[in-house]
Formats: sequence, structure tokens, C-alpha cells
Amino acid sequence: MAAEATTDWSSLPADLASRIADCFLAANDLDYYIDFRAVCHNWRAATTDPKTSQDPRFRPSRWIMLDEASSTDARVFVNTTTGRFLRKDLPLLRRYHMVVSNTGGFLVLADRNPPHAPLVLNPFTGSMIRFKAPPVRSEFDLTADVVGDSPTLLLATRSAHDKFVFHLADPDSEHFIFREDAELEADEFSDSIRYSMLALCSVTVELAPGEMAIVRKGQRQGVDLFRKNSATMAMDRVTSIGSRALFLGRRCVSIDAGNFPTIEANCVYYKKSDDPCMYMYDLALDEEERIDKSYSYPPTILQLIFSYTTNVPIYLLPWENSTESFIKSLQSINFWEFCELLKEV
Repeated sequence: MAAEATTDWSSLPADLASRIADCFLAANDLDYYIDFRAVCHNWRAATTDPKTSQDPRFRPSRWIMLDEASSTDARVFVNTTTGRFLRKDLPLLRRYHMVVSNTGGFLVLADRNPPHAPLVLNPFTGSMIRFKAPPVRSEFDLTADVVGDSPTLLLATRSAHDKFVFHLADPDSEHFIFREDAELEADEFSDSIRYSMLALCSVTVELAPGEMAIVRKGQRQGVDLFRKNSATMAMDRVTSIGSRALFLGRRCVSIDAGNFPTIEANCVYYKKSDDPCMYMYDLALDEEERIDKSYSYPPTILQLIFSYTTNVPIYLLPWENSTESFIKSLQSINFWEFCELLKEV
């Protein structure tokens, strides 16, 4: 016991400390990695500083933020692979407007001061990337992804005609590039950006890291999943996703059901356009089940993830921008036209 009490863990060999840290990164447990490096100088020296590295393992990729709208600085994240919950204080949010999070764990924020330029925050490492382009104006729900090392900020929303509209910008871009879903095959975009666009349209879903499937609504019930056969290049129907479960909505999430109570493996959860209830489709049995829409309190993890995928926040420009636009519109109307408008009110 005395020997254990005097063990100097700071003298842990550098290669062993590095291997322990790599285990945290393999599960995308970035908070554990940061805490590990904070223990002592020797452990920091044996590991890479995520703020100065372009290693993709330092990017959040398996986290979703369950409470995007909150009146406090704390936010609740869940790791979709390990099932671990994390309540994280983010005092930095006091200085910015929360816009939306992506299904990996990045947060898209906006400056509180005009022109409210967007920025991307890694909530685990504290790394922040600012964008020059002015914010996207939208009256509809907004989803996002962060693609590549530069990176490219990709925002997706729907038009008044229920078409997907994409906005893309790099950190130094003066404005967002505007594209509609009919232009997804444009050669100007890299494969990674096109794949991200398809995912934001809920056309594709990631079954596991690097493994994508195409999603189609079933003719009778449920959904059909297809993956490309690398040998024949044909699209094979997927009848099993093993221990995974898929949640399909405005955002699509793949989770390891074995680490989430109340969630069934090899099943797909979704909502139909004409019914607010949750549906579960069992791929093995080819059966669809309608789940009661009544919610328990506190909500189950099934309800929380379903709500995350089906309810996407609507980001409106801050009040001062709306006021500025209103004043400009009044200035464009002459006095007599303004009086006529008042008569009609």
C-alpha cells in the first residue's frame, strides 16, 4: 500500500502515455484527452497539442448536442458510439449567438456585434475558426456541416418551394456560395463536400465511420437502405446494420444501440410527414411499428435523440439587423405611400 501511495505517475514512459491518449482519441473522447494532458508536464510533452495540430482525430465526429436552445452556459453532449453523456460548461457562448450544431459536435456561432460573422467552435478543444462572410439569412430550419481541414462551412436550409438550398464558405471567403439541390453534381465541389450535401438532404447516412448508405422511403412501409458493392459497383439492399440503429430526420444519426438502453439494434427510427409519432422499422423482420407519441419526464434517450433529429432550430438574424432592414424599407417609401399603408392597417 505504501508503494502505491508514492507511485509517481508523472514518470510514466512517454510511449505508454501516448498510447493511453490514443485510446481516448479512438473513441473521440476529446474531453478525456484534454484532461489527460492537463495532469502534468511530462504527459503534455508526450502528447500532441490539439490546438496546433491538423490531425483529424481532434475534430469532434461522434458527438451530438442535445440541448441547442438553453438559457445557461452548460450544454449536454452524448457520444453516439460509447453512449457517454457529458455536461460541459461553455462560458464562451455568452459572447456569441448560438446558430446550430452539426452531427459530429462542432458548434456554429455568430458574433453578437454586426455584421454577425459566423464562426465554428470545437467545444472540446476550444479551437475556433472565424469566417469573413456575412451570415446566411433564412426563415427556415438550418443544418450544418464542417468539411475538410480549411475548413468549409456548409449550411443547408429549405426554400419556400421546399427545395434544399446550400450555402458554402471558406474562412477567407467574402460571401457564401449559393447552390440548390439540383446542382449537387457540379464538378466545382470535392467528393467530401458532395457527400456532406447528400447527408444534409437525408439522402445518405453514415452507417459507420467511412461507410455510407443511400436512404429511400419504402414503397409499403419503413425505409430501404442501399450500399455500393465495391466488386460489382451495383447498389445492394442493406438488410442488417448489426448493432447500429439509425435515426432519420432533418438530421441523421447512427448510434451503437448496445450502449443505449431502450433503443433497438438493427432498426431505423423516423417520423412520417403526416404523423407526429415516432416509427421504428426492423430491418431483419421487415416490420414497421408505430410508437406512441406521448413523452415521459424525464425523457428517455430514445426520445432525446429522436427529438434531436426531427427538431432543428430556426436561426433568425439578431434583432438589430431586423430593425435596420425595417428602417431601410421605410426610408424607401415616400411620405404619401406610407400614409396609404397606414390606412390599410
